[in-house]
Amino acid sequence: MSRGNRSNSFIIFCSVFFGLFFSTTMIYAAPFAYVTNSEAGGTVSVIDAGTNTVIATIPVGSFPRDIAGNPTGTRMYVANSFDDTVSVINTATNSVLATISVGSSPDGVAGNPSGTRVYVANAGSNTVSVIDTATETVIATIPVGDAPSRLAVTPDGARMYVTNFGNDTVSVIDTATNTVIATIPVGVFPFGLAVTPDGARMYVANFADNTVSVIDTATNTVITTISVGFLPYALAVTPDGTRMYVANLVDGTVSVINTATNTVITTIPVGVFPSGLAVTPDGARMYVANSIDNTVSVIDTPTNTVIATIPVGTSPYALAFVVDPTPDAFSFTAQTNVPLNTVVTSNTITVAGIDTASPISIVGGTYSINGGDYTSATGKVNNGDTVTVRQTSSSSPSTTTTATLTIGGVSGAFDVTTLVAPVPVPTMNEWGMMIFVLLACLCSVYYLRRLGRI
Repeated sequence: MSRGNRSNSFIIFCSVFFGLFFSTTMIYAAPFAYVTNSEAGGTVSVIDAGTNTVIATIPVGSFPRDIAGNPTGTRMYVANSFDDTVSVINTATNSVLATISVGSSPDGVAGNPSGTRVYVANAGSNTVSVIDTATETVIATIPVGDAPSRLAVTPDGARMYVTNFGNDTVSVIDTATNTVIATIPVGVFPFGLAVTPDGARMYVANFADNTVSVIDTATNTVITTISVGFLPYALAVTPDGTRMYVANLVDGTVSVINTATNTVITTIPVGVFPSGLAVTPDGARMYVANSIDNTVSVIDTPTNTVIATIPVGTSPYALAFVVDPTPDAFSFTAQTNVPLNTVVTSNTITVAGIDTASPISIVGGTYSINGGDYTSATGKVNNGDTVTVRQTSSSSPSTTTTATLTIGGVSGAFDVTTLVAPVPVPTMNEWGMMIFVLLACLCSVYYLRRLGRI
């Protein structure tokens, strides 16, 4: 049997016999986890991560596989393998608002950091579909290797990596031109992959040789290979980049890799056929989809032990979490009667209500995070961070200046109003002149009355 026929037969076998047990890597998590249930009448289970219970079930396409959310937490994109479509879920209503036709047997889904594009790996047509999220339409199709399976976009959005399950390679795509710029040989049957938060390393799970390849993204070469469990499939990296988790399908385990040394430091027993991984933004919890026993295991990452098991739908396959970058409203206390040309610092606010890093920017002043240096540059802020604002008051009296801080689309104004202009105080000479004029007027009135003129 040829290599191409061998790989295609293996893919069909995995998809049909195992009931689509495999999974995706998800970078961010939030109060609600979305889990694809790979069955003919496909569904997505919604888990409240605060209580670890299923609160909703959403019908989607046939045999849903990978799932990914947008950066604002308003949409979930689900690849429906047997329908050749992608379902778009409105997370506010937990309903499907659009269905997008893509290539044959869509498998992997990933979005770019800005939320403008979603990429879909089409295993049956050896392509990647590019979706414009503004119109929810396919705007480009990129030829890649044999049986593309999973995708990962670098943190700067400039490059996308695609595992080619059928020919043991990873395609590197320039997202500006939507063209393949490199092809990297890796292990046998590469499937899941995950990029470190700094974008420096890409980890690839090699399904058939029980290893993980580590790619240097600067040179697009494999720099080391790590032995893990039996049939590794999905990966997820912690937000600080220090740990990489690998789901080993047949072992029923998760390997934990120290990314500094690229060695396995522990192995965690989970459910039967673990196929999907997702880590919370704070790195405190790892969620694992167990395809055979229809559950999701919750791992406490500080202890690397399972602390909860959640029943979900049939053959849970991939996980993604709603990310909420929109903070609670905040405000600054206005200051009045401020001297001219004076540097003024606001009261301190505490960022609340977000579960992932949110953009922070300012107009008309500078800001400081957690007591650090003041800056006017755009940055990132996390839940629980403290922020103060600073500006210089006007050089004119009775004038209000405003510094406007924006975090995740929510703004607060810090108003500073200068002193009222002082009333001039006459000098001694001016007082003397005014008294002289007053006396002269009084004398004039007196003499005019004596003369009978008034």
